[in-house]
Amino acid sequence: MRPLFASRRYRWADRPGWITVRFFTPFRSGSSYKCPFSIHGIGSERIERYGSGIDSLQAVIMAFERLRVFLVPIADKIIFNETLGTDIPRPIPNSYGPAKEARFTALIERELDRMLRSYGEDPKPGRARDRQRLLARREELLELRKEKKPSRKTKPHH
Repeated sequence: MRPLFASRRYRWADRPGWITVRFFTPFRSGSSYKCPFSIHGIGSERIERYGSGIDSLQAVIMAFERLRVFLVPIADKIIFNETLGTDIPRPIPNSYGPAKEARFTALIERELDRMLRSYGEDPKPGRARDRQRLLARREELLELRKEKKPSRKTKPHH
């Protein structure tokens, strides 16, 4: 097996025992990449699967998504960090293009705002604070980029 880069343990909610999940470093396989993962503690056999992608990052993302899909049927029976469920977020689909991705993101943000308001919280200050932090970070990165950029001296025209 390849080198381990991440692991997680779930506790069964309705019986003693643990489920251990391990992710291993991605590798090239033909023209794509694969990210292997294993699951111990569901039945007597170790389950081995992998995520595939056009690069190693997509392979890792797909491995997490495959694990999430695999655990969904038992999500009401496993605990992570004292909370019932997998604690693996579902990614926002982006393969339908930027307009659809923006629509999915807006739907999620509206639902989060609705939920926060139902708890008596105003989502606007938090969103404004997050936006300011992102803009400040963007400016920092742009400044760093300017500092690292070699000066371009123009050659005289002959």
